Amino acid sequence: MKHISPKRTGKRGQRGYALLMMMFFLAILLLSMAVAKPTVINDLTREKETEMVWRGKQYVRGIRLYYQKMHRFPIELDDLTKPKTLGVRFMRQAYKAARCSAA
Repeated sequence: MKHISPKRTGKRGQRGYALLMMMFFLAILLLSMAVAKPTVINDLTREKETEMVWRGKQYVRGIRLYYQKMHRFPIELDDLTKPKTLGVRFMRQAYKAARCSAA
């Protein structure tokens, strides 16, 4: 008895084009990601730097208000954040330094 194979669609010379196209699009995707990576890293670094500048300005503001009220500089951070003498806080919280590394 003869074995009958199912009928294949398409010509024999056109096999593998879908795989080839997928590999081509994957290569294009990888190249575009390699180009976009430095931009994304720079944007993240810029956001961290902006946040650090804002925190620094908050410290400057707190120290200035403390000096205007007490006529001396604060000795520790708790002087700015905890209501001790007059029941006044000069900063809401003590901010931690954010890590910002140059790429």
